[in-house]
Amino acid sequence: MDSTFSQFKAAATLSGVIPCSKTLLSDQTTPVQACKALRRAHPDKAQFLFESVSADQSMGRYSFLGADPKITWKGYSGGTQVHYRDDSTKDESISLPWDATLREWLSSKTWAEWIEQQLQSGGFHGGIVGYTSYEWIHELEPIHFKEDTHATYDTDKTIALWMLFDEFVQFDHVKQTCTLTKLVFPEKEDLSSEERIKALYDGAEKALSALASCISSTEASLDTLQPSSIDDITFDSPFSKSSFVEAVGSIKEHIHEGDAFQVVLSRALTTTFSEESLRLYRALRHVNPSPYMFYIDHPEICTLVGSSPEILVQVKDQTAVLYPIAGTRPRGETPEQDIAFKQDLLEDQKELAEHTMLIDLGRNDLSRVCQHGTIHVSKQMEVEYFSHVMHIVSEVKGTVRPDQDALSVLKACFPAGTVSGAPKVRAMQILDTLEPKPRGPYAGAVGYFDFKGNMDTCIAIRTFIIEGDQLRIQAGAGIVADSDAEAEFNETLHKSNALRQAVALAKTLT
Repeated sequence: MDSTFSQFKAAATLSGVIPCSKTLLSDQTTPVQACKALRRAHPDKAQFLFESVSADQSMGRYSFLGADPKITWKGYSGGTQVHYRDDSTKDESISLPWDATLREWLSSKTWAEWIEQQLQSGGFHGGIVGYTSYEWIHELEPIHFKEDTHATYDTDKTIALWMLFDEFVQFDHVKQTCTLTKLVFPEKEDLSSEERIKALYDGAEKALSALASCISSTEASLDTLQPSSIDDITFDSPFSKSSFVEAVGSIKEHIHEGDAFQVVLSRALTTTFSEESLRLYRALRHVNPSPYMFYIDHPEICTLVGSSPEILVQVKDQTAVLYPIAGTRPRGETPEQDIAFKQDLLEDQKELAEHTMLIDLGRNDLSRVCQHGTIHVSKQMEVEYFSHVMHIVSEVKGTVRPDQDALSVLKACFPAGTVSGAPKVRAMQILDTLEPKPRGPYAGAVGYFDFKGNMDTCIAIRTFIIEGDQLRIQAGAGIVADSDAEAEFNETLHKSNALRQAVALAKTLT
């Protein structure tokens, strides 16, 4: 539905955020085409694209994207840097952590309930988009990082990047429409007269027309799916197979001594990649469609390209949801092989024990922020199929306490037990002595916070991290008392297969 001036004026009296929207037919434009058009229009600015494919491989209803953020928050150890696109004189360094800074900003904005009804019944209506690196845990728990890691992340590295996009596009794949939205954040003086409100409305309408013109200027093209092989790409690793096997042995010693029940050891692979990063997203979208597909490109920091199967934590209407995934088998070449692998997975006592442990860990995390008696397992130990692997999945829910918010929930659940271990703090302390490099965005959180207090975040796994011409992927395996080091090493390779195939395919695209 297109916004009228009367709706805009009514919103101005009720809300600190005024949306103005325009809906267009999108049957000749794809989200990737629109993303490429925004890149041409804003070549040096940050942008994002979020999409979804369900476990049964059906396309999610919505895709949303935007470019050139109005406000950017960069979190560092001990503080936050804030950049304002329209007035750099307001840029500031704040001693508050990034999550406290975001909470303060979000709490100052109101979003009238009826506004969402004026837009659409579902999807994304505006908020803050970005990611938080694994090393945020250093701000939350007594993790004694190695000296070199500590120094790197205290001063130089961004541990969180969150951005407010005041112009964005939402594709509805059912209705074959795209809704363009411009968010207006008026100052008090802007609302002093109808004339000033009309000026805001006219400015928003002009911005929407420019956005429509931009994404309408897409160029359709077709790429041949050329044969490509992961053997054509050379990957290096700071963590050799022998070192990984040795680390598994060390973890098992810790487990036998009672330090932990499980530790999720990860291994990074690196290669050079000088092609356009959006090609990598296109390739990954084809090779490994997943519930959380994301492309976040910040020219000054890094580019994240991911296809995560796993919610980190979600909050919707004060209900928090965790979605533990643990237990993996490769996909079979035939339906019969799939059934055999599934049966083998569900009969593997090690996998079942590991998964049960992570369900309990999720319940414990939610107990820190949810009302007593509301936490329950709504789905338990079901096998879901993805493009290259199958996983055991469960779902844990709880009602968020009135004195907590989405940021509190993320803080309580970060990082996921599926990428750290149990108990979490001790597992991460052990990991810090064994993994040779900081994880960075890997195993962190990617997602958004909206103006209604909702949040949707996934775990940054099955994710490319691109800095300059260096590309990194990382995959982990849950080490328990009876783990076989060779099998755990092979699990990290299985989990990275799709990403390595995507790199090979991306190099053939135009």
